[in-house]
Amino acid sequence: MPALQKNFDSIDIMKFIASIAIVAIHADALYDIDVNLNHFICHGLFRIAVPLFFFASAYFFFKKDLNEKNIYNFCKRLAVLYIYWFIITLPITVFNRFYCSKYSFSVTLFRFLRGFIFSSTFGGSWYLMSCFFCGILFYYLNKIKYNQLKLTIIVIISVYSYFLPVLCSTYGTVINNFSELQKIYKIYEMFFAKPYNSIIVGIPYFAIMFYYHNNLNSIRKDWKLYMISIIFVVLFISEILIVNIYDLKKASDCYVFLLPVSVCLFIFTLCSNINFVNSKQLRKCSTIIYFSHFIWLFMLEFLEWATKIRLSNLIKFILAVIMSVICAFILLYLENNSKLKWIKYLY
Repeated sequence: MPALQKNFDSIDIMKFIASIAIVAIHADALYDIDVNLNHFICHGLFRIAVPLFFFASAYFFFKKDLNEKNIYNFCKRLAVLYIYWFIITLPITVFNRFYCSKYSFSVTLFRFLRGFIFSSTFGGSWYLMSCFFCGILFYYLNKIKYNQLKLTIIVIISVYSYFLPVLCSTYGTVINNFSELQKIYKIYEMFFAKPYNSIIVGIPYFAIMFYYHNNLNSIRKDWKLYMISIIFVVLFISEILIVNIYDLKKASDCYVFLLPVSVCLFIFTLCSNINFVNSKQLRKCSTIIYFSHFIWLFMLEFLEWATKIRLSNLIKFILAVIMSVICAFILLYLENNSKLKWIKYLY
């Protein structure tokens, strides 16, 4: 089997497909067809989409040297992306975070500022904050001269940042059965927001890519990888079913076997020899879809409220995807306009 490819078309295609899956998650696309099917697919299998986004970001991040210039450019790009989408979605953010808040203004402001640092302000912004945090974190971890110490620290924080979100989301009802754990969780959430939508989520994915770039020369597909992948997929599907049957979850963002399954899928993506002429355009589209679909879903819900006409979740999903793709094509068409150079900062 061929070693790791030198072009990245397959990663761009993967991100585009993952962005559609993310829209399905937030639209609850299959809810009206069958609630259990929606939980299994949209809030189960499709949860692999965000880890694939993290792997793609981490992969390209570690392809460059971890020096001050590259880390500055990485963080600058994320900050600019954050600011532009924050401005665009500001009316929706104010409505959701302030107008619809059940808390006092001071508490609401605190929660907003907390989200700005540790979690989200607008839809999907926690992903940017997590990548930003992980970039800085691994830049400084890479400076540790003693490899054993460096590896130990990375393993400890990766295990913590992986299993804490899993415990608090997929197995969230377990915490409710222990009053002391519930108290600790409430204190943690008060200051650092929900662990499964916070800056720590990206750490294990960045850690795996950090290890790959520093310790492996190539990735190859062989029968062992296929067997391991099948085992993890079976375990992942079983976990989703068990969690749903016994109603264990508080949220569905993280599963125990989500990480190994996404690792296997990303390895297959890296080993693919797919060539697609417009792959870079798909990469830009995936970013635009990821952030803009929150706007379209909000507008569709507002339309439902204004017209008193209820749209099925599947219809809202399809419309949100169509509008997001149209938005992407319009922005990409306008990017060459000399007066609209700022458009490139949206992706």
